[in-house]
Amino acid sequence: MKISSFLSLALVSVMLSSMSCMDHLKTKIMGDTVITEGNFLPKGPFADRYHQAVPFYLLGFKSQKPGEKFPLLMLLHGSGDSAEHALETWQDQAQKARVMILAPSRTHPYKNQVEDLEALNFLADKITADYPVDTAQRTLAGASSGALMARQLAVLHPSGWKNLVLISSPPSEDWIEKIDPASFPAVLYAHGRQDPQFSYERIRVNGERLKERGVTVAVIDDPQAVHETRDEWIAPILRWIKTRRLRA
Repeated sequence: MKISSFLSLALVSVMLSSMSCMDHLKTKIMGDTVITEGNFLPKGPFADRYHQAVPFYLLGFKSQKPGEKFPLLMLLHGSGDSAEHALETWQDQAQKARVMILAPSRTHPYKNQVEDLEALNFLADKITADYPVDTAQRTLAGASSGALMARQLAVLHPSGWKNLVLISSPPSEDWIEKIDPASFPAVLYAHGRQDPQFSYERIRVNGERLKERGVTVAVIDDPQAVHETRDEWIAPILRWIKTRRLRA
């Protein structure tokens, strides 16, 4: 088996010279896992609205078979969390599943505005273009307010994502009626039945309506969980993503 370096110094140099909107890339290698930390400054039609780069963390892999590409999961954390902590929470299971994790940071507070959503989408596209990402196996995920952002981004750019994972998500009905079910990604809800902030029953109703509209829906409903992301949800989520890969 031929092994190639995922983040050699030469590759980093090429990336820095060809991606002027990415800077301050730092890498940490732990066995076969490579954690990249950097800043992303959006370009294009929304660039004039940004004066601060979006920090991000990226989990990738040092070893790569010839022609191998990896699924990418972009993880949007909630308002009380951080990108670094979210990545740490997912790291062990992502390593086992060989899934890359992109975690933008909210130290630059993104809001529910079009330019913020476009910036996140542009970041995912740049990572996809410059790293060994399987373009047909991209998953958008978010927890709590991050799930709201993920949902809104999927509505704006449905064809760019194969899966949408909504963890402890705010429920809403309006967006379901606006989507094109033929192009919308499959949806996985992970939600606690004891969530005091966002009603599980409304999430269940949202899922049923999505199914009625022709969207593939799966649910992880935890009878004991409150408003949280439980560690034991992560492996089933990644297994679901891998099952979805087999149906590509």
